[in-house]
Amino acid sequence: MTISEPPPEASVETGFADDHRPPPPAGGLDRLTIYAAVWAVTSLFHLISFGVWVTEPVGIALFAATVTLLLNPRSATALCAAAAVNAVYIFLRSPNTANHILFDGVVNLTVVLVLLPKLLARGPLDRDDVFERLGLPLRAFLLVLYFFAVLHKLNRDFFDPDVTAAGELLRQLKERFAFVPTGEAVIFANAVFTIVIETAIPVCLFFKRTRPIGLLAGLAFHFVLALHPHQGLFSFTSMLFLLYLFFLPADFDRRLSSWAAASPIVLKGLTLFGLMRRRLVTLLVVGAVAGGLAAAAVLVSGVDLKSFRRLALVVGVIAWVPWGVAVVTAYIGVLKTVPETAPRPTPWRWRPVLLLPAFMTVFYLSPYFGFGTTRVLSMFSNLRTEGPEPNHLFIPQALRLTDGFQDDFTYVSETNDYRIDRHTKTGAPLPWFEFRRLAYEADRPFIATYERAGERHTVEAGPGDPLPFPRPHFLATKVLSFRPVDVTGPAKSRW
Repeated sequence: MTISEPPPEASVETGFADDHRPPPPAGGLDRLTIYAAVWAVTSLFHLISFGVWVTEPVGIALFAATVTLLLNPRSATALCAAAAVNAVYIFLRSPNTANHILFDGVVNLTVVLVLLPKLLARGPLDRDDVFERLGLPLRAFLLVLYFFAVLHKLNRDFFDPDVTAAGELLRQLKERFAFVPTGEAVIFANAVFTIVIETAIPVCLFFKRTRPIGLLAGLAFHFVLALHPHQGLFSFTSMLFLLYLFFLPADFDRRLSSWAAASPIVLKGLTLFGLMRRRLVTLLVVGAVAGGLAAAAVLVSGVDLKSFRRLALVVGVIAWVPWGVAVVTAYIGVLKTVPETAPRPTPWRWRPVLLLPAFMTVFYLSPYFGFGTTRVLSMFSNLRTEGPEPNHLFIPQALRLTDGFQDDFTYVSETNDYRIDRHTKTGAPLPWFEFRRLAYEADRPFIATYERAGERHTVEAGPGDPLPFPRPHFLATKVLSFRPVDVTGPAKSRW
């Protein structure tokens, strides 16, 4: 396979330069439309992965906005509305969101901040200008994600075959594919490979000369990762495939059209899709609504949620595999296609929206400052910054600004709340802040017996009864969340 590249330049070109190119023909398939269509499909995979939205009004609004965008991906208004609803929904759901879902919410806030002023301005919308304005912050977001995914894994326990998340994921994968090896040497090699590939991908993406290598490596690695049975992984891969659009050549919409026209199979498929588009979309909408109603009925009826989630994940993977294959094939087709003209690089321009990636960079450092330990891209990292035995290889505990959050442990011995019980049944304590947050969110009556600072307490609170400890501040609960702590010994693999 020959991958075409623009002519070499005299200077090093990075991912922080916009590419100048002529606008596509009026009415043609442009980059913003492609982004919107892939955004809508990605949103559906998020909703499949985390089905609690069916019981929440804003979640249902997000589903409606996603379907609306899927029906009309050329509508910049529909894209802005869907991104806005997504950002609002994730704020309302916080802190009960996965790592990449919070990340996705901030990315969508960026989309709104870039797109809304353009929609409110007079005159026609310059769709290429919008896409290029999105490109700089969204490329920065993706590089930040990879940086912290690697940084948090650089700890002693990630390389310990007995406890590393790299081994845990392999053992879970073996349940689906019996041929997967899980020996100690294989697990250690997998941990090392994970660090190498998650470092190589963003480094290659950063430089234009090596960007096709980074894209191919990322597509292959994350496609395989999406086949893992853990909840949310195909949702995570879908999000990354969406952001990879901003690392393609600036004329990728033209290349995509040229590649499709030169491939009889693809052209026939696109023609068939065009003829059946309304029927296919109607089928998708009806199926999604029926699935949503069935999910709502299950959640309300109190049927075993674990079984239902497993079924939803199986359905999601079955739906995701053909989509993933199609996306990977399209990326390869774009990279193989000879460019019509070489794009001319122009210096990147400072824009206030870049403050969002900068803010999230500080947020993702919060474990080392003594603050939140979840939703900071520390998933499957074995990282421990709490207690007397932090395990990072080179970041010192001296960076802590406070010990009041991470090291104030609460040992729960009995509770009727399933979330607290799920977190603490192994004996690992919860930080006091997290215990209070979960207690105030728990259904009543709430019962718990716990030990804190050497003192034993029992709480029994019925409907309307106050709890004997203060509620955490509302805004603090939106920003801070904590995982259970393996205070001593190896830090086990956690989400």
